[in-house]
Amino acid sequence: MTNYNAYEEALHDLLELRFPVGSVLERLSKIQAPGETKPVILTLRGLRQVLDLHAAGCLDDESIERWAEAVHTLDDIELADVERAFLAEALFELSSPELFGPISQIVSELRMKVKGSGGV
Repeated sequence: MTNYNAYEEALHDLLELRFPVGSVLERLSKIQAPGETKPVILTLRGLRQVLDLHAAGCLDDESIERWAEAVHTLDDIELADVERAFLAEALFELSSPELFGPISQIVSELRMKVKGSGGV
Protein backbone atom coordinates (compact mmCIF):
# COMPACT_ATOMS: atom_id res chain seq x y z
CA MET A 1 0.00 0.00 0.00
CA THR A 2 1.45 3.36 -0.98
CA ASN A 3 1.86 6.19 1.51
CA TYR A 4 -0.99 8.05 -0.19
CA ASN A 5 -3.33 5.05 0.03
CA ALA A 6 -2.43 4.37 3.66
CA TYR A 7 -3.02 8.00 4.56
CA GLU A 8 -6.33 8.21 2.71
CA GLU A 9 -7.49 4.92 4.26
CA ALA A 10 -6.63 6.22 7.74
CA LEU A 11 -8.64 9.39 7.08
CA HIS A 12 -11.64 7.28 6.08
CA ASP A 13 -11.12 5.13 9.18
CA LEU A 14 -11.29 8.29 11.28
CA LEU A 15 -14.36 9.75 9.59
CA GLU A 16 -16.26 6.48 9.69
CA LEU A 17 -14.89 5.38 13.07
CA ARG A 18 -13.95 1.95 11.73
CA PHE A 19 -11.49 1.66 14.64
CA PRO A 20 -11.13 3.40 18.01
CA VAL A 21 -10.30 7.10 17.65
CA GLY A 22 -7.02 6.83 19.55
CA SER A 23 -5.66 4.04 17.37
CA VAL A 24 -6.55 5.86 14.13
CA LEU A 25 -4.97 9.09 15.38
CA GLU A 26 -1.85 7.17 16.37
CA ARG A 27 -1.70 5.58 12.90
CA LEU A 28 -2.17 8.99 11.23
CA SER A 29 0.68 10.43 13.30
CA LYS A 30 3.01 7.74 11.94
CA ILE A 31 2.10 8.29 8.29
CA GLN A 32 3.67 11.23 6.55
CA ALA A 33 0.90 13.03 4.72
CA PRO A 34 1.59 12.99 1.00
CA GLY A 35 1.91 16.40 -0.64
CA GLU A 36 -1.16 16.58 -2.85
CA THR A 37 -4.07 14.52 -1.59
CA LYS A 38 -7.65 14.25 -2.62
CA PRO A 39 -9.66 15.54 0.36
CA VAL A 40 -11.92 13.20 2.28
CA ILE A 41 -15.39 14.68 2.83
CA LEU A 42 -17.43 14.70 6.03
CA THR A 43 -21.15 14.71 5.23
CA LEU A 44 -24.22 15.20 7.36
CA ARG A 45 -24.80 11.45 7.11
CA GLY A 46 -21.31 10.79 8.47
CA LEU A 47 -21.85 13.15 11.39
CA ARG A 48 -25.18 11.52 12.16
CA GLN A 49 -23.55 8.08 12.27
CA VAL A 50 -21.02 9.33 14.81
CA LEU A 51 -23.74 11.00 16.91
CA ASP A 52 -25.76 7.78 16.81
CA LEU A 53 -22.75 5.75 17.95
CA HIS A 54 -22.39 8.02 20.97
CA ALA A 55 -26.11 7.90 21.75
CA ALA A 56 -25.99 4.08 21.59
CA GLY A 57 -23.12 4.01 24.09
CA CYS A 58 -20.57 2.76 21.55
CA LEU A 59 -18.49 5.95 21.70
CA ASP A 60 -17.55 7.71 24.93
CA ASP A 61 -17.40 11.47 25.55
CA GLU A 62 -13.61 11.71 25.30
CA SER A 63 -13.56 9.80 22.00
CA ILE A 64 -16.20 11.94 20.32
CA GLU A 65 -14.42 15.08 21.50
CA ARG A 66 -11.08 13.81 20.12
CA TRP A 67 -12.80 12.75 16.89
CA ALA A 68 -14.38 16.17 16.39
CA GLU A 69 -11.12 17.99 17.14
CA ALA A 70 -9.18 15.82 14.70
CA VAL A 71 -11.76 16.11 11.92
CA HIS A 72 -11.94 19.87 12.46
CA THR A 73 -8.16 20.39 12.33
CA LEU A 74 -6.90 17.93 9.70
CA ASP A 75 -6.29 19.77 6.43
CA ASP A 76 -7.16 16.78 4.28
CA ILE A 77 -10.70 16.48 5.65
CA GLU A 78 -13.25 18.85 4.14
CA LEU A 79 -16.87 19.48 4.98
CA ALA A 80 -19.60 18.82 2.44
CA ASP A 81 -20.45 22.09 0.69
CA VAL A 82 -24.20 21.96 1.26
CA GLU A 83 -23.88 21.35 5.00
CA ARG A 84 -20.58 23.17 5.61
CA ALA A 85 -21.85 25.75 8.14
CA PHE A 86 -23.78 23.21 10.21
CA LEU A 87 -20.95 20.66 10.16
CA ALA A 88 -18.38 23.28 11.21
CA GLU A 89 -20.61 24.41 14.07
CA ALA A 90 -21.21 20.82 15.17
CA LEU A 91 -17.49 19.99 15.15
CA PHE A 92 -16.70 23.13 17.14
CA GLU A 93 -19.35 22.32 19.75
CA LEU A 94 -18.29 18.67 20.05
CA SER A 95 -14.62 19.60 20.39
CA SER A 96 -15.32 22.33 22.98
CA PRO A 97 -17.62 20.93 25.66
CA GLU A 98 -16.11 23.35 28.16
CA LEU A 99 -17.93 26.09 26.21
CA PHE A 100 -21.16 24.31 25.27
CA GLY A 101 -21.94 21.93 28.11
CA PRO A 102 -21.79 18.17 28.57
CA ILE A 103 -21.12 16.09 25.45
CA SER A 104 -24.31 14.08 25.98
CA GLN A 105 -26.34 17.30 25.84
CA ILE A 106 -24.49 18.54 22.75
CA VAL A 107 -25.00 15.18 21.01
CA SER A 108 -28.70 15.17 21.87
CA GLU A 109 -29.22 18.69 20.53
CA LEU A 110 -27.25 17.97 17.36
CA ARG A 111 -29.19 14.75 16.74
CA MET A 112 -32.45 16.71 16.95
CA LYS A 113 -31.13 19.31 14.51
CA VAL A 114 -29.96 16.62 12.08
CA LYS A 115 -33.30 14.82 12.32
CA GLY A 116 -35.16 18.10 11.84
CA SER A 117 -33.12 18.92 8.75
CA GLY A 118 -34.07 15.63 7.16
CA GLY A 119 -30.50 14.36 7.44
CA VAL A 120 -30.05 10.76 6.41
